Amino acid sequence: MTLTNGQCINTINGNVVTNVVCPTGTTPNGNTCVNTVTGNVVTNVVCPAGTTLSNGQCINTVTPPVTTVTNCPPNTRLINGTCQQIVTPPITTPIFPPQIVKFNNVVTSIATQITNTSGRCNGIGLIANNAQSTGWFEYGDTPALGRTTASTAIGSNATAPFSNVLASLRPSTKYYCRAVMQNQYGIVKGEIVSFVTAATAVTYVKPPVHVPVSTPVKKPAVITCSDGTILNVDNKTVSSMISKGEKLVALQIEKVEGNLSSGSNVRYKVMYKNLVDTRLTGVIIKVTLPQEVLFASSNSGVYDPITRTLTLNQDSIDPYTEGVILISGMVVNDAPLGKTIVTNAYAAYTVPTTHAQDEVTAYVVGSIVPAVDTINKDTGAKNVIGVNSGKGFMPNSLIEWLALIAILFIIFILGRSIYASYKDDEAAKHH
Repeated sequence: MTLTNGQCINTINGNVVTNVVCPTGTTPNGNTCVNTVTGNVVTNVVCPAGTTLSNGQCINTVTPPVTTVTNCPPNTRLINGTCQQIVTPPITTPIFPPQIVKFNNVVTSIATQITNTSGRCNGIGLIANNAQSTGWFEYGDTPALGRTTASTAIGSNATAPFSNVLASLRPSTKYYCRAVMQNQYGIVKGEIVSFVTAATAVTYVKPPVHVPVSTPVKKPAVITCSDGTILNVDNKTVSSMISKGEKLVALQIEKVEGNLSSGSNVRYKVMYKNLVDTRLTGVIIKVTLPQEVLFASSNSGVYDPITRTLTLNQDSIDPYTEGVILISGMVVNDAPLGKTIVTNAYAAYTVPTTHAQDEVTAYVVGSIVPAVDTINKDTGAKNVIGVNSGKGFMPNSLIEWLALIAILFIIFILGRSIYASYKDDEAAKHH
């Protein structure tokens, strides 16, 4: 048989033999079965670590080292993987002068006229821009208060004291009260102060009803206090002063040193004096500092930091005797500029013969001001030529130099005059 056109043909009879299959590894090609050579095929090749498959081969992979920057030196920062210098433009901070705001405020002062069933709450309205104002008190037997008094018009003056008597209180009970003021600027409230009602009945001097009477005018007698204050006394008796509603004790408070500015030291002076020719007993003097002033020291009395009150139990004051309390303090650093503050003084005493209680109050008002730069400021002390803050004798200005030269010239002229006079005397003796 021969393979012709993919068919096996019998060489003897020429018949076509079908279903002839070439042996394995051969393919029909013309009249013969031809061997087939096939290249090796590699499939699913897995390259070892550190190599990659490229064109059927595993090739070593070379990766350059990577440097990661995590910490940059000072004044630099990391940008796109590198540390770059930070250039900060200068910042100009505008400087504004301190702004003083006029405060609309109210102060709760010491409670007075305390009996077993009543007590008087006192307040001082510090009114801004002459605004018409009303005032009242909140009170109760706990710091939560809970009750209020009727409101009343207190006017429009810059300083407006007002008060209200709390009645129907329980004996030996602690009560609290707070002054409240309202005007076109809103409602402001003072601090809460407390007082304890007496255990037994206490009688206070009642102000008399004045009836106009025509009396001749005469020059009153006076008493001069050690500080120069002049008080009219006219040798009045206790009964005559009480009948006219006059107080038997004079009380005054003033700030005598320092400015009311943050961090400044201040000093208050409280003066009290017996105005009658009779010894007064049961004398108690109290001074309450505002919260903007920290207590430092005093020459007498006991200070309570909780109520910020200095109390002096004087017990008795002899006729026409006076006393002085000096209180030093420091203005807090965060005191708000322009705020008006009040320092209160109070004196209570027993009226002779009647044993009724009476009292007198006084206060001083001030406002927080900006701190003053004391560098190169005139302190009021006299300047002495040749003295330069204790650092030397030489003059420190042209005027001082001229003055020194003038003094030296005068000394020179006087010296020459004395010498010439001496020579003339010697010549006269020889003749």
